[in-house]
Amino acid sequence: HIDNPYTPGLALELHKSLFVGRDDVAQQLSEALSRSRRPTFFLTGERRMGKSSILKQLPGLLGSQYLSVFYDLQSTGVASSIAALLAAIAEGVYELLGTKGMSVKRLEYEQLREDQRENEAVAYHRFNRWMRSVEQILEQENRILLLAFDEFEKLEEAGQRGYIDLKSLLDWFRSVIQNRPRLALLFSGVKKIGEQGPKWAGYFGYVET
Repeated sequence: HIDNPYTPGLALELHKSLFVGRDDVAQQLSEALSRSRRPTFFLTGERRMGKSSILKQLPGLLGSQYLSVFYDLQSTGVASSIAALLAAIAEGVYELLGTKGMSVKRLEYEQLREDQRENEAVAYHRFNRWMRSVEQILEQENRILLLAFDEFEKLEEAGQRGYIDLKSLLDWFRSVIQNRPRLALLFSGVKKIGEQGPKWAGYFGYVET
């Protein structure tokens, strides 16, 4: 009898000894990130297959040029409004850059919430201005920032419930893909992009699964 040390449960945090393998996924990501035309990534698989664990291990699996931020879209409140989502993205980036000795001004949720009260476009405008300062740092340090969104189907649910304007968010994703060479996007979930319907498929032209 050989005990199985692997138990389906919480996602494994970075550098947990139980996490082994997946080198093929890391190599595929690294090679694709190094291309001049960088794809958008979709990591798909059934539940309990280790998708979240892979995303949490990316800082240790990818080369030092690549900075990866993990976002759990199942976390309560993250997709409750566009201000909350953008603030969560900004906070993750701010904290990661801080650990790498890269200083950037903090973007506060309260600022984005006030902007959203006027309209969502104002919140996006403030966030994009802040992101430009992040890109300047990434350019100076020759780094690529990978934003990894786990359980991306929750964004569709948030749109259906009226918490966020999904079209505006997808427009922003496409703008990032087309105009921000220092940023890359990864979406993880059970569904493939084609299963999300034409609203999603039409926004992501160059995809690697």
